[in-house]
Amino acid sequence: MPMNRFLPDSNSNSSPYKTPLGVPQQNKTVHPPEDTATAAPKTVRKVKNIYIILLVIGLGLGILTSVGVVAVIEQLGLTEAPVEVEKTLPQPEVN
Repeated sequence: MPMNRFLPDSNSNSSPYKTPLGVPQQNKTVHPPEDTATAAPKTVRKVKNIYIILLVIGLGLGILTSVGVVAVIEQLGLTEAPVEVEKTLPQPEVN
């Protein structure tokens, strides 16, 4: 067993590089899009759309959470004014 499992194994006839799980890595060639001038604006538009969707979802969840918290606080009676209690000092005993 080699000292480093990410280095190529000299006894192996398969792919020289393996993933951390020991599965041989496939050689995949990545080709750039044919029209790179239109690919970048499409990607930017997709990222903006995803950002806007996530923003709307986050705002919606925030609104629902705040309405729920306010409803629970009101149901527990925590929004009412506290009852005023008259403070009385103990009277000293006269003998």
